[in-house]
Amino acid sequence: MYGWRRAKSNMEWPIAWAADAKAEMAAAKHPRIRLVRAMHKVSDYPVENLVGQMWRECTPESAENFSAVAYHFGRLLQQKLDIPIGLIQTAWGGTPIDAWTSLGAISQDPALMPVFAEWNTRMQDYALDLLRYDRAAKAWEKAPAPRGPVPEKPVGPGGPYTPGGTVQCDGRAHHCDADQRRDLVSGRGQRVGPHERLSTAASFKR
Repeated sequence: MYGWRRAKSNMEWPIAWAADAKAEMAAAKHPRIRLVRAMHKVSDYPVENLVGQMWRECTPESAENFSAVAYHFGRLLQQKLDIPIGLIQTAWGGTPIDAWTSLGAISQDPALMPVFAEWNTRMQDYALDLLRYDRAAKAWEKAPAPRGPVPEKPVGPGGPYTPGGTVQCDGRAHHCDADQRRDLVSGRGQRVGPHERLSTAASFKR
């Protein structure tokens, strides 16, 4: 099983919006590939059950709104390995990497104490933030289009799935420095499982 973990907006970009979308969707007939998309759901702590769609065979209809990058990744794996492939899409654009790292992993690394402290502050402010979000959402619904996006709710760590590998792209919605970000990626790898090995050091040298 190959899973699709956390990502920013371009990882959530569906096939329907990609280049040559009609041709790609028409060719998305892969009975040995299964797709599932998780809902955008907030949790303060890791959850045991994935909330989303049921597993679906990869067809033009099921692939239409699935992540374009995840689809191409899974299709290539299936062709190269000749094994059944399952893809779990949990992408949520604009979320920071620390929202996808377990609180335990953050608290065990001294270098991440600033992130840990901010996490505690955010959790204390959650009720007020949620109220502000609800007010902004209602105002957005009443406002004439076009309008910018509604502020997103805080996001907690994901569930206990242990995929054989991951595909990800961490965006710039982070408030930590490069060393903290690298530690967060490492901590998230512990949460995903022993098979995940991320080589991301080069991405921090900008």
